[in-house]
Amino acid sequence: MKFFKNPSFILIFSLLLGVFPQVYFVKNNLAEIDWRTPASTQKSAYEIWGEMMEASVGYSAKATGVLGSGRRSITWGAEKEGSSSYVTRILGPEAGAFFDILPADEADRIKFLIEFFSRWMNNTPGQSIRVWVDDKGVLHDPAKELFDEKGRNKAINMSFLNGFNPKEASLDELEKMWNEWGSKTNNSPFSYLSPLTRRQFFKGDFPHTDGDLIPYHSMIPNIGAAQKYIDGIESTSVGWEVLFKPQKSYGEFQEMIAWFKKTMGRNGELFQAPGHQRMVVPIGDSFNRQKAAELTKAAQALIVLEGIAGRSGIETADYKEILDDWEISNGIIDGEETDRGPLRVDYEGRFVNNSVSIEFRSGTKNARVARFIQASLASRFSRNDFSGIEKIRSWTLIDDQTMHYAEASDLKHRFGLTMEQAKRAADKLNEAALGGYNVVLWNWYNECPMLGKTKKTILKNLTRDFLIDVGGLRHTNRDNLKKAIISLQREWVASSNITEDIRKYMMPQRSFSDRENFHKFRPGTNMPIDVNKVDLGIEYSAKFPLKYQGDFAMIENEDGGYNRERLMDGKMSWLQTRVDMSPDEKEAYLEKLATDLRDRLGGEAQIERLYEDGHGHGLDIAFKIRDSKDRSWRVEWDGIGRNYTPAGDVIIDSVRAGSIEVVTPKFEPNMDEMQAVFDTFQKNNALPYIKAGGGHLNIDLTVFDGKPHEFARFLAVFNEYRSVIAFMFQDLNRVKSAEPVAISEEFAQKLANWNGTETQLKKALYNEGYFNKRVGRKARYTHLDVSAYFQDVIPEKYISDDFDISNPKVPWRPAFRVNPKIRKAEVRLMNAPRDAYESALQMKLFRAILNKALNSTDEISGTLQSVSHEEYLKNPARLIEDLKKMTDDLGLEMREYRPIIGEGLANVDQYTKMKFYRPLKDQLVNNPVFDGWEQAVRPRGKQSAISSEARAYTGPIYPEALEFQELRLESAEQGQINRDTLNPNFYGGKQFIRKTNCAEAIRGLIAN
Repeated sequence: MKFFKNPSFILIFSLLLGVFPQVYFVKNNLAEIDWRTPASTQKSAYEIWGEMMEASVGYSAKATGVLGSGRRSITWGAEKEGSSSYVTRILGPEAGAFFDILPADEADRIKFLIEFFSRWMNNTPGQSIRVWVDDKGVLHDPAKELFDEKGRNKAINMSFLNGFNPKEASLDELEKMWNEWGSKTNNSPFSYLSPLTRRQFFKGDFPHTDGDLIPYHSMIPNIGAAQKYIDGIESTSVGWEVLFKPQKSYGEFQEMIAWFKKTMGRNGELFQAPGHQRMVVPIGDSFNRQKAAELTKAAQALIVLEGIAGRSGIETADYKEILDDWEISNGIIDGEETDRGPLRVDYEGRFVNNSVSIEFRSGTKNARVARFIQASLASRFSRNDFSGIEKIRSWTLIDDQTMHYAEASDLKHRFGLTMEQAKRAADKLNEAALGGYNVVLWNWYNECPMLGKTKKTILKNLTRDFLIDVGGLRHTNRDNLKKAIISLQREWVASSNITEDIRKYMMPQRSFSDRENFHKFRPGTNMPIDVNKVDLGIEYSAKFPLKYQGDFAMIENEDGGYNRERLMDGKMSWLQTRVDMSPDEKEAYLEKLATDLRDRLGGEAQIERLYEDGHGHGLDIAFKIRDSKDRSWRVEWDGIGRNYTPAGDVIIDSVRAGSIEVVTPKFEPNMDEMQAVFDTFQKNNALPYIKAGGGHLNIDLTVFDGKPHEFARFLAVFNEYRSVIAFMFQDLNRVKSAEPVAISEEFAQKLANWNGTETQLKKALYNEGYFNKRVGRKARYTHLDVSAYFQDVIPEKYISDDFDISNPKVPWRPAFRVNPKIRKAEVRLMNAPRDAYESALQMKLFRAILNKALNSTDEISGTLQSVSHEEYLKNPARLIEDLKKMTDDLGLEMREYRPIIGEGLANVDQYTKMKFYRPLKDQLVNNPVFDGWEQAVRPRGKQSAISSEARAYTGPIYPEALEFQELRLESAEQGQINRDTLNPNFYGGKQFIRKTNCAEAIRGLIAN
């Protein structure tokens, strides 16, 4: 029978049958066969990426097939070093090794065996060494149930101990029973002992034993899940290294990691993930090794930068020497093994012939980093899709000289320093001897394809300031100097935000099935009303290329560390800004971006600088351009951070951060116009990503004039799917800025079957509260703001100019910002789209909802979907079910939206595990619902229509508003005290401070 289990026989036999199994390498050179069908070869790299992100949370066992590899799939393995006795939770000695624990002295042996059997036969937790209660209160007794990895019960039948009294037994009887007990443990004695008892044996603390029990060479997985995941264990100089079995899908790999972290954790805290993780990718002859090596180079850079920013200590870790471009190139292209750096490329054929094997040796403890890098590499490798990726030998990021030595002449030439400044900086860098970890000196500034010319200009100025600060350090102790430079470099990494540029470079690009028409809704039949002709306006957002860094007041936590202090109003206490683009630089940058966008859109008119106060705080910087069709676009600074004195004055030094916003005209967009925005963002390294703020879609409501039934249907369809839409397109941290409206189930049903007049619908929407009614928030802060539709029934006193919601001297008021000439529905819930593809998906989704409302008489359920992001995370199957229901109902393709669901699951999983995560109810604790709204009024006609622009609020200041204002005032006063008593040494002394202004350099780029 052994012959039929031989891998060679299985392979030959399967070939005869026309079946192509996947052979997987394991540490002991045995092979396992995967008979499952790999993921569809028709899927794009982006779809594979989404599948992997989804699997990282849902643990679906779907293999990732590799094109051109003969139907083979990617496998995933891991190793974990440690020294904790908690390893006995997953591994224990074989029976033979465990029997060696018996003391040599007969008297001690008797005492040991009496102690062992007396406590093993005891059924009381706390006294028994067999029965225990875990931290969830669950009782475990391996004499009743103990299941192996295949679900078979391996419990010990205790009948052999009937009538046995260890305290009265002779040594022969005790030893006989010891051997009998051992024969029933399925060669895994530790599986039948409590976790505490295993640790006692491991550490030599069990009574009457001679010493430690650390037989690593003879340890095997304990019965249960460990058998599925653990291949073995080896000794190291400091303890042990657990070897995990290769997993045949990314979902199973992530499930294995989650199991390990939970099983090895203590007191509710998870254990660290396996520190070394490996992917083995079978490849074919056409595999693009040059670009695969470039992607691997980018992966190492991201690991290092994230490790520096996250204070991981990677700069001084053992066996983490940076691999230069040439070594990575030789590893991927020529099949040579690299050194043990942040990652390592294994030699060709180490595990599987015709494969690329990469070991991730750093960055694996941060799930956000590890998942992104692994999914990006694996998805692109699997499809041989390296679109947007250069060849590794086309440019150099890290060379041998950059790694080991800083030259004053080079620093002077590259960064515009004086020779004296350059020499001081070079001397300090060389004395600290960070080697390859001088990431500031890597070649970001010239050929780097990840950065545009504008970003490189800003980055050079940032680095110049960094080098001046390094040269000014006065540390005489080398170790202290190294720590100081590491601290300064950490801030450079955070400020430069290069990590997001690398992420954009690495992530698989999304391809269009029909680029020209991808954003259009394509129903199965003709549309009486062509929803693709409904005018839209889009507000695109992106982050500036330099990321804000500042100090905030800290408060000591229970662990002796420090967290940011929250003031009475729930906001952080800003102290000082260290790094940011100045307002002059932002103005120059926005002018440059506006100029490039105008040129990309074929416009020729002069750019106009606007001086409007569009947000109520008077800090706006905005430019207006005109495209080739003479339509108006805006480029502005949005979401500006700021703080106030208790007197209500803006603290000028606190004006910070914010986003870039590009506002389109009201139009029927085509794909080239949408692409123009993202081309301009890319050229200037503006980063449109989740943290960039909202990407608001504005829908022209004139299509619903005189059609209250259809508009009510539009809202009802949105309400039916609002939770799954929000999960796809609204980051969890943005829900506060765009809440789902709090309406009743009954009213949701009425909307689905509305048979009243337009006036009745307007009044019903206002009276029901189809807007944000919270104190301290603005009425438009909802998923979908439709106040423009019912603006003519809003009581006059509630219509007023916009106000500064953050100013403590400006009390909150129930107010609407409306304009009779603008009738639009503003979709506020969506994140900033990261490319034209994502923007098209958002657009197409709402075109489909319009179609359902306007062109269909199908019944609408009237369901009010109210599922939080956290609830979907707990039940991914429901999320997928809701997505399928929505796409089927609306006539959309599920496969286009599913990768975004996968990414959302990974993001919510990571965010909810962060220490600063706060559920929505905690974020809104100071924002109760205001119940004093007056009822709707009779509609104002066109002649008496009211605009909120330049209109003062005339209503009362309500008690709820005064109470909220008091919180703001107390917070402003406490913030002032924190700033006045700031101890600069609390933050570690000298910090990297942005000093230079590169506004003129940016403006110079416009002329060029």
